[in-house]
Amino acid sequence: MRTLSQDASDGAASALVRVPAGWHQTEPLVWAVDVEFYLLEGDLTIGETRFGPHWYSYRPAGVVNAPARSEQGALLLVFTSGWLTPGEARPREDAILALDTTMVPWGKPMTDKRDSPLLSKTLRLNPVTGERVFLNRLDQPGGDPRIEWHPCVEELYQISGVTSMDSPRDRFVLRPGVYCYRPPGIPHGPFRAEGNVLTLVRVSATLVNSYVSPAEAEAMLRAYGPGLDPRMRS
Repeated sequence: MRTLSQDASDGAASALVRVPAGWHQTEPLVWAVDVEFYLLEGDLTIGETRFGPHWYSYRPAGVVNAPARSEQGALLLVFTSGWLTPGEARPREDAILALDTTMVPWGKPMTDKRDSPLLSKTLRLNPVTGERVFLNRLDQPGGDPRIEWHPCVEELYQISGVTSMDSPRDRFVLRPGVYCYRPPGIPHGPFRAEGNVLTLVRVSATLVNSYVSPAEAEAMLRAYGPGLDPRMRS
């Protein structure tokens, strides 16, 4: 496991997990926290369901996870809502046990960028909080000259293509395998992209874009102080 980010107060974490070929887990498991994952490479079978690349699963606390195995090995992007501890089984209607994301149609973004060439598909949406996991896709070079910020936590994992989050300085460039964590209120932009871009995005509440000038963005970053700039891992 490679930890990408973790909240020291409750153990909520984002991580890459590599499963070796031939791995198997013979007993069912129930966790006390929510666990979700996106399969990046390889194969994983849970119960009778075989996952392949670009499959997604959301397993909230109390869901019974059937025995699992991997024939070829696998690389997963995993998110947990707290320390991974055993829990008690209970029904959960909001579980998404297996979703082949290639079967979910692309549509317009759920923000004010509906007129842009950016396409999006939602994998999970909490209708109460607005927490959402979705994929963004851009098949042509493009960008947005504005600087924006969001009132929610935003996590991004770049699957393909190259995305600059603050050109022309290019301090934060997402390439395949790069992860970025942004707390609320961090300005970023202008945005530009190259190649066939595919990005997994996870937000903690409804994603709203607010726009600021370069001077306002610099002031916001200074107000955050050192150590609160976006964190990137690869």
